[in-house]
Amino acid sequence: MSAVEVPEHSGAESPVQPVQPAGPPEPEFPGTWDVVVPGVGEVTWKGFYEGPSRLDTDEIDGICRALLGIGPEEVPAATGRELRPYVSDGSPVRSLVLHSATPMLNSLEADLDDTANGRVADDVATYVETRAVSLAGPGDLVVGRTRPWREAARLAAATDGVEAVEVPGIEYYYLSHALLRLAATEGERAPALARLIDAVRKRPETLVRLYAVDLEIQIFLLYLKRAAGVPALLTDANSHEVGSYWNTKAPLHPSVPDAAALSVAGLAPHEIMRAEAAVAPLGRRLGVTCPVVPGYAVDGRTPDTATVRDELVAAGRLLAERYGIVRGCLKPSGGGAGARIVAGLDLTDPETLSRQAERVWRAQETFVLEAHVDYLESPLAPGVFLSPSGHVRDGHLAPGLTLQLTNGTSWQGNVYFEEEHARQLGLSTAAYRSVRDALAELRDGFDGHGLSLVTAGFDFAVGRLGGRFGDETQVVLQDPNLSSHGAEYLRLFRDRTLERGGPGCAVTQVVNPVLDLAALRAHGEDRPPWSEVISSIPGRWGMLAVAADTPLEAGVRMAAWHDAWTEAGLIRPAPRR
Repeated sequence: MSAVEVPEHSGAESPVQPVQPAGPPEPEFPGTWDVVVPGVGEVTWKGFYEGPSRLDTDEIDGICRALLGIGPEEVPAATGRELRPYVSDGSPVRSLVLHSATPMLNSLEADLDDTANGRVADDVATYVETRAVSLAGPGDLVVGRTRPWREAARLAAATDGVEAVEVPGIEYYYLSHALLRLAATEGERAPALARLIDAVRKRPETLVRLYAVDLEIQIFLLYLKRAAGVPALLTDANSHEVGSYWNTKAPLHPSVPDAAALSVAGLAPHEIMRAEAAVAPLGRRLGVTCPVVPGYAVDGRTPDTATVRDELVAAGRLLAERYGIVRGCLKPSGGGAGARIVAGLDLTDPETLSRQAERVWRAQETFVLEAHVDYLESPLAPGVFLSPSGHVRDGHLAPGLTLQLTNGTSWQGNVYFEEEHARQLGLSTAAYRSVRDALAELRDGFDGHGLSLVTAGFDFAVGRLGGRFGDETQVVLQDPNLSSHGAEYLRLFRDRTLERGGPGCAVTQVVNPVLDLAALRAHGEDRPPWSEVISSIPGRWGMLAVAADTPLEAGVRMAAWHDAWTEAGLIRPAPRR
């Protein structure tokens, strides 16, 4: 097979063109591709439920002008006029579920990185499309392409009256790219597009449920809205600015030059944190002052590695000199689910940071260098740390908090709990209230600057930073998730459980299933009470959920269920990340 190349620039640059194998592909997969990754070499794309192709910037520009008569630079303004964020008043709504993985989070790059390094890739594109089927209710439409999505949609059609709208273009990694190509080449002649347009035209109040509002989705939604002839299109996503710029880690931190310009001599470490937070975008532009894990943003989009190297070394020196912190983590600002994080870096070693500079520069992205947090451990289970998250749903601050389950740096599920259960999980009442107060401040900060939050998750760390902070426990904001997020499936499962008279605490866990969704759900006799198989992408990704009266009891049920199904060969043990 001839090879294809992934360019050094992630984000909007592009392209991967597929080379199909000579023989027939495996039935469940569309084919095999050779992909050239800069700095890595040739990587074989195999065993994914979609291809690695994507539209490049010129193609997106041309499609945008052909469909809308405007250039991509004019799209955000048009989106602001023609798309309307949804704030729930409690009434039921008819939905069109259109979840596509987004280039903003570099999902393709993350899957290629896992593949190149011998790890089991998540296949983010497939699981984002497939798990979203569980968001649909009777009469809703779900959009997708892959085999696991078809299976989930078929089951939802049988049980809940959901309608599936299948889109061609399986060679494209992103569903949004397949939709744009289809709109540009066939338009309303395409059965899938005709069905979507008809649904919106007949029900203008239809709510379009989205994973993220990136440029490609905006173009498609504007096309859909105009083709349907409706005054506005209702979505459950944040505005483009919130969903792109603020949905990254960099706005939490000052740049290295801005931080270095501060005079902090004689200040205590908490005072330095506040001073640095004030010059970070979150503080400077939105007035948010809640504690943030110490760190600095480093822009990799420079002509060469020298500037990146100098800033990384300077960032490490600032953390060491100002806070006495000597261990750090390097994270892509736009990464999701813990992907591509390098932990345990020696901040006092310029050579270590210089080696990372090459990686940052090749990615042509903004990264953040943060202090390492020694998370407090939760008694829920060995290896579960105190990393609580709070959420905004349909424009309202959601009750309770969730605790993240992780495998290394990779997100693996969530635990729902309220203040009365906090101490059971090792979280003090003061820490619980501190997180809730910070959530209210964050929501008010966005709302007060015309950036209303429709959906959001904010992740916090509870642990020790060491250095000049000593053994004092810190509660610090660490990551915003301002698009659809994994905890939504926990909260939705809990909602449905409560509607059926079930208990109010719940756990979700990400697994690597062997069987498809129908086969797993057929194993009802060996499942705990108040449990559900939410999603299954065989060989890649799945999610289990269980509820109980307390988070500890829910955790025990989940652990027993996970062990039983692992022993039975229904799911594979998770590799340590």
